[in-house]
Amino acid sequence: MNLAQPTRRAGKARGTCRRVLGALLGSAFGWCDITVAAPAGEEFPFLQGRLVSPVATGQTRSPPPPCLSPRISFRPAGLGLTAISVQSDCRAGQDMIIAYGGASFIQNLDASGRAAFVLDGFAGHQELIHVRFMDRTEVMRLPPEQPARLTKVAILWSSGVDLDLHAFEFGAAFGDPRHVWAGKTPPAERAQSAPSTDRRGRGLVTTSSRGQGLGTSAEVYTYEHLPDELAGSIRFAVDFVSRGDRAAGQFCGDAPRAGVQLRIVVLLPDGTVRHSTGEFAPLVCGTELTAAARYNTKLIPELWVRRP
Repeated sequence: MNLAQPTRRAGKARGTCRRVLGALLGSAFGWCDITVAAPAGEEFPFLQGRLVSPVATGQTRSPPPPCLSPRISFRPAGLGLTAISVQSDCRAGQDMIIAYGGASFIQNLDASGRAAFVLDGFAGHQELIHVRFMDRTEVMRLPPEQPARLTKVAILWSSGVDLDLHAFEFGAAFGDPRHVWAGKTPPAERAQSAPSTDRRGRGLVTTSSRGQGLGTSAEVYTYEHLPDELAGSIRFAVDFVSRGDRAAGQFCGDAPRAGVQLRIVVLLPDGTVRHSTGEFAPLVCGTELTAAARYNTKLIPELWVRRP
């Protein structure tokens, strides 16, 4: 288990990066731990009101003991996932931020100062993971290098609405076995894709979200390639689940959740990362939506799977 033991320092970032040659494995891998102090005045508006309550007026208290550095482990969990475990007794009950690839995921340390989070590596293993605490302690780590046989497609949003990412593999229609989305993939199967019997890789939703809570919401589709797979294509659609078949209430007109801005990130097997943006435009209240209109197929380009 790799434990990050940062030291809080003010000013510029300090840290150590090393590259280790695995002589027995014949491969090289690198790790980097850096701790920085956030710039003075840096705040996270979406966390206001969630900090530990200050001492009541007039109450006196002896200075608390110094808060020790958090213990953090980063473990590969398969299919480009990283299991992050945090232990920090003196930060019990506080929030922390896990920032990666332009997304900020908010987690709460329990009464024992523990938290666990599975991060999907949709932005590749060259993108730093930042773990930030409310006292401005920050730990950075590169995620474990994921297998080259993976492709990932992610949608990211922060509008407090529910979106579903759908993948239609190799000409699949709605409801076919090759129609992949979070509502179809049982949680127990998300850690490892099922074996393929048709010389084609298989995809599954490795991260899903209901769009509730603070920070970024994300859904990630992961496709695991085979060495000798047949060529084909995968089409994508995004469903504005909260709006459904009829625009009404807080999801229509000028309401704050009538439209959604989202970012799309595509990670290819060679490590190339593509970024784009899209949106669901607000609709007039009472607008009825057909299935073709509800499932937006224009946000994500078709993905071509080619023979090696």
